[in-house]
Amino acid sequence: MPLVVWFGSYQKFNKEIQPPLDPRVIHPAPPVEFTGLYNPFNVEDKETLRKNVADGKEIYYRNCIFCHGDLLNGDGIYAHGFNPRPANFQDPGVLPMLQESFLFWRISTGGIGLPQESTPWSSAMPKWEDMLTDEERWKVILFLSDYTGFVPRSWE
Repeated sequence: MPLVVWFGSYQKFNKEIQPPLDPRVIHPAPPVEFTGLYNPFNVEDKETLRKNVADGKEIYYRNCIFCHGDLLNGDGIYAHGFNPRPANFQDPGVLPMLQESFLFWRISTGGIGLPQESTPWSSAMPKWEDMLTDEERWKVILFLSDYTGFVPRSWE
């Protein structure tokens, strides 16, 4: 009897070893047309910069707050329904690790614009280039940086 129990347990837990799935790229490189872009609204003039950040704040709180939250921590009122959850811009591993051109590309193309090597990806991020101008998307990036104190990487 013990031999039968042992053999049954052995058969149940002795699974064939499977090779790992193909690796998925979490932060793929943006298409060539987006590489090397700089935020044209990140200007030296402090007064103009403050206005651009204020514009970005207004755009963020009109459009992005529902998913990314009022504290920019990815905890908006709809965030619990998403997998993966919206980006937490308060995390020091997000903005400082990404280039401005990548952020602009991701905001522009949303989840549906991700390349094949990033699948499976169920990002609910909308394609904001259909709803916001280039100027508005750049100003939101300025606001994210100003609010969190984290500066995205640049091409310098």
